[in-house]
Amino acid sequence: NETSRDSVLQQAIAAVPHAEPLWLRLAKEKWLRGDVEAARATLAKAREVNPESEPLFLAAAKIEWQERNFDGDAEVLR
Repeated sequence: NETSRDSVLQQAIAAVPHAEPLWLRLAKEKWLRGDVEAARATLAKAREVNPESEPLFLAAAKIEWQERNFDGDAEVLR
């Protein structure tokens, strides 16, 4: 169930906020469900907690590229 999976990931993130794979999985789950805004918000929060994380920045840029928001992907990478 999507809600319980999100809940487990959010609990894990609360316990280990610097675990990039958890953030990436949560964002991907949301994006695959078509909730692009929630995926963006998840990655934005992840980047606040992990400001030096290249994988998180690249994932955010990838979402913008996949959504054909080329201005957004350039903005993420700045």
